Amino acid sequence: MGVAREQLVSIQYLRAIAALMVVLHHAVTPKEWLFNPLEGYPAFAWGVDIFFVISGFIMYFAARDEKPFAFLRQRIIRVVPLYWGATAAFLVIDTRFHIFSLSLSEISHVLKSLAFIPHYNLSRPSMIEPYLVPGWTLNYEMFFYFIFFVSLTCKRVMTVVTVSVLGLFFSGIFVDFNNAILKAYTHPILLEFLAGALVGYLYVNKLIPKNTWWLLPAGFSGLLSLPLIDDHNLILTGRIFFSTMILYGAISMGNDIFRSSIMNLLGDASYSIYLTHSVVSLGSAKLLWKQLAIERWGQFTGWVILSLGISVVVGIIVYRYIERPALIFFRSTGGQPRSGVN
Repeated sequence: MGVAREQLVSIQYLRAIAALMVVLHHAVTPKEWLFNPLEGYPAFAWGVDIFFVISGFIMYFAARDEKPFAFLRQRIIRVVPLYWGATAAFLVIDTRFHIFSLSLSEISHVLKSLAFIPHYNLSRPSMIEPYLVPGWTLNYEMFFYFIFFVSLTCKRVMTVVTVSVLGLFFSGIFVDFNNAILKAYTHPILLEFLAGALVGYLYVNKLIPKNTWWLLPAGFSGLLSLPLIDDHNLILTGRIFFSTMILYGAISMGNDIFRSSIMNLLGDASYSIYLTHSVVSLGSAKLLWKQLAIERWGQFTGWVILSLGISVVVGIIVYRYIERPALIFFRSTGGQPRSGVN
């Protein structure tokens, strides 16, 4: 396991980059007070695609031999406590401490969100989003966990994952579902989970050559260039393809990668950064920056730097003092995962 653990440094760095991409995306979404040369540029949002391929890779690499219920327990511990805590905190902030004034439909919205059930957002009826909007990716993540749990139970990991994902994908092609759950879980983005697992299979079986590192910068170049295409289906295909290229190239680098304690920490804190940035971090940055008499490029550059900086600081604080202690506590009650990576 020594070499494998060394090579997973690249995964830590990808986690950090993906989280910062999502922060940057939300920082440059249109704001009436902000000079924004990147308005309408969506590519930074596709950090979530990198997260999805990483998820498939890590599940196969780190958990392919785990017992099914041990796997499920560890993943629930990894995702649920912080997400529920972040949702509860947002609920208090959003209602200004008047949580008992929620209507029945609002309560249902929150409960479905906590249960990871895809549903249409009350305030944006056309969007399948939970109450804490970044949690939409966690609905997929929990579904990935379920598929992998079934594959471990059947003891046919790649077979079950491949058949399940492709079956759902083709169902979505041939049937136009209106139900939020069916619409979400037949979306082509599921292919990113399968792609990540396939890269994990290749890696475990030592089928990834080390001289393909160039796929990493090529993948990022392709991903960030996709907005030049004016075709939704081609863009979605490109997101799947280029995020897989990025993962493949990173894994192929092996030990030939620089070491950075900061990037490693950002990788550890990526989940906390992701969950807290849209409400806490960017909200705080807006209060500080909106009032300053700075215009155009100075305003934009300062806003981006401040947004990323506060998001990183808040995420690291939440990781060190909430997420990590919670993980240690819950894991101490019933054994550790096979690998330190999850």
